[in-house]
Amino acid sequence: MKRTMRLSALFCALLLGAWLVCSGTAAWAASPVLDTSTACEGYFTVRYEGDRHGKMKVAVTKDGQTEYYTYHPGEEWAYALTQGDGDYTIRLYKNLSGTKYRSVAKATVAVEITFSQEDQVGQTAQALCQGL
Repeated sequence: MKRTMRLSALFCALLLGAWLVCSGTAAWAASPVLDTSTACEGYFTVRYEGDRHGKMKVAVTKDGQTEYYTYHPGEEWAYALTQGDGDYTIRLYKNLSGTKYRSVAKATVAVEITFSQEDQVGQTAQALCQGL
């Protein structure tokens, strides 16, 4: 009898643990991700697994100037940091209705983009500009 109760308790604990892990994973997958780890290379990525049918926008602000881009939920998209070195604020907005949006994620990043003649970007630029 005691052995059966212990096995039942162990089974319940394992079931509860599995539920917590799965529900935590589902919550993570639905949360927006603004990945700025590649900012020094001149871009960042966005991934949002929430409502895939809604309209979304990405706003990139530097020195008071904001550029807006369309984003399609459920996909990972890369966006260029086109305003050079400096501090950027990146926001992901979800459309509520009409022209009303709600911010669902925000990231700030200090960018120092470094390219040289030896890296891939420098070599490609040199090849494209050769003979000009």
